[in-house]
Amino acid sequence: AEGYKVLRFWDNEVFNNLESVLEFIRDDLLTPHPNPNPLPQGERENNF
Repeated sequence: AEGYKVLRFWDNEVFNNLESVLEFIRDDLLTPHPNPNPLPQGERENNF
């Protein structure tokens, strides 16, 4: 619940269809995901 997401692929997918695997990873990175641990009301994130 730390905001990490694990993407798993079979070895044969990576070896035989790398382009599709990379496309899947790219699409997942570009898809907005809600913050799993929203900040309490009145607090905000530091932008460093």
